[in-house]
Amino acid sequence: MLLLASAQFFQIFLRSYPPVIGGVQGIEVPDFFGWANTGPGARDIIILGVVTLFAVSVYIYCERIARSPLGRTLRAIRDNEVASRALGKDDVAIRKRVIVVASAISGMAGALLTFYVESVGPDTWSRQDWTFAFLVLIILGGAANNSGVAIGAFTYAFILKTTDKAKFLLQGILPSTTFNYLQYLTFASLLILVLALRPEGILPEKPSLTLKRQTVATIIETKAKGPDEESQESSVKENG
Repeated sequence: MLLLASAQFFQIFLRSYPPVIGGVQGIEVPDFFGWANTGPGARDIIILGVVTLFAVSVYIYCERIARSPLGRTLRAIRDNEVASRALGKDDVAIRKRVIVVASAISGMAGALLTFYVESVGPDTWSRQDWTFAFLVLIILGGAANNSGVAIGAFTYAFILKTTDKAKFLLQGILPSTTFNYLQYLTFASLLILVLALRPEGILPEKPSLTLKRQTVATIIETKAKGPDEESQESSVKENG
């Protein structure tokens, strides 16, 4: 709630104080990808590649964090703050670290979008499109699950484009009726259905492997054999 309130404050401030970024008119930014204008559609392809590389890098980074001691600590704080504090974990400091990293990732993503559209204004980042929409895709795909969030993002984009096309088709059939809120009604209905029927999302959260699968399989196999069989195998190997 503090982040939402802060974002809304800065949006109102930037809209009301033109010297910073031009007020409601916004400002133009240099075309960072101007060098890619080598032919029809070349710039879009280059930007798509950069954004894909950024998304894959963030995904790998988040997966490594989830499998690290910090990731296990975050799960412990989420599940039981009292127990994590009893074990000596500073949940306030860890939350600060998470907010800093998440804000940096969000800032880089916003910079990529700004360089793509070549302008920025206070109304560019509305709460409706850039806050609540991401909450919907996280709940849809599966919270606390990087793969689920990725699936939720693809599902959200697919439904968004599908409803956008359906809106124009329906307006052609029924010109006297407006379908401007078709997307919002669709996502609201889908969100209610997901929360009611499958609250864990499309891809539920799974335990993160801290070791490699081969290492885990070896440990399980060793425990299944028992100490007697293991000692017999080790003696056979020593005797050649």
